[in-house]
Amino acid sequence: MSDEPEPSDDEEELREALERERFRRQRAENRVELHEKRLEQLEKRRREKIREFFDDVVEGLDVDDEAGDPRE
Repeated sequence: MSDEPEPSDDEEELREALERERFRRQRAENRVELHEKRLEQLEKRRREKIREFFDDVVEGLDVDDEAGDPRE
């Protein structure tokens, strides 16, 4: 026999509640990490789209320069 007394029902309930809280917090942290990663991906894609847009604009300007200014 052990010198430690058996845990009471209250202690067992508290342990179970603590374990549920740890699990809930871990899930919340995981969700936050997933959202942060998704935001990073969206921001990266947004920057790529902006870069593509300005590349297209610059290419369009280059074409206009080669053809000459139509106002001349």
